[in-house]
This record gives sequence, C-alpha cells and structure tokens, in this order.
Amino acid sequence: YIPETLYIYRRHANNLTNAHCFQQKSELEVLRKIGFDKIESIVGQAMFPPFEKRFLLAKIYMKMNEYSFARDIMQQLAGEKPEPYLWFYLGNCSYFLGNPEAAVEYYQKAILADCKMAEAYNNLACIYMGKDKRTASKLLQQALQLRPGYMDAAHNIGQLKSGMADFKLTASALRNSLTNYMNV
Repeated sequence: YIPETLYIYRRHANNLTNAHCFQQKSELEVLRKIGFDKIESIVGQAMFPPFEKRFLLAKIYMKMNEYSFARDIMQQLAGEKPEPYLWFYLGNCSYFLGNPEAAVEYYQKAILADCKMAEAYNNLACIYMGKDKRTASKLLQQALQLRPGYMDAAHNIGQLKSGMADFKLTASALRNSLTNYMNV
C-alpha cells in the first residue's frame, strides 16, 4: 500500500460501461463471430481445472443466450460438485427457458448453500413479484440487507411499491464488493 494516487478516472452517463445494453449486444456480436467451436477450443486450452473450464464455458453460453447448452453443462457439474453459484446460474437458465418452477427450486438451493447470496434472493423475488408481493418484498429486503447499494434489488423494490412490472433479474454473480456509481 502506498499513500498516493496512481490513477484517476471519471464516470459519467456516457461511459460505455454505463451503456449496459449496448455493451451486452457488442459482447454477443463478438462471441457469435468467434463461434462455438473456437470458443470451446479456447476454453479447453485454458490452464484451469476441468470443472472450472466447463463452468466457464456454461457462463459463456449464457452470455450468448444459449441457455439449454449452459443448463446441460451446469446440471452435469452440479452432479459432480454442487456449489451455490451453480444453483444460481441454473436458476437463471430455468428462468430464461420459461420454467419458473425449476428456477425457484434452484434459487432456493443456492440460498440454502449460501444464505448470503443476495443475487439469489433478488432473482427469487422477481419470480414472486406477480403472485406473492409480500414474499417478494421480504426477499428484496433481505437482498438489500446483505448487500447495501445493490441496484437491482433497490430498483425492484421501487417497481414493487409503484405497481410497475419492470423487474431486473441479476444475470451474473455479484462481485465481492459492489461499485457505487456517482453522477459526476
């Protein structure tokens, strides 16, 4: 640790990283251009353990909206070594494949495996929004209690209170520390 500033950066509304939809679309274009075979080859050559390689490949398939492929890989991995984030991502696959019952089951497994996984509480709440607002609200409050400043959960609470239905499902595992964005 040194007591001097080495890097200064500025965040504003026009940063590419703030244009999340554009960033996702660009990532998808790049991945599609690379193609499945090349992606599998690249991941296969990585210096990770086999479990981590397959988990990475499944997450890449999710980025490509290939949820069936991702689900199949993660279900195999869960049989080998069930981990909280496998359940979380299986919940997301199930959600996007139109199977909310399976998504609920997977998010609940994720929470049982790691009761501090705020993103699983948020996503479970998204499923409950239309049928059990009280449960959804409790789940969102839990997510915010675990991760103050969690933007998806805060957004979803606002949507729930206003009666709107523009809920935000968290697509990826949260980082260990959340970045707080300020308008500068």
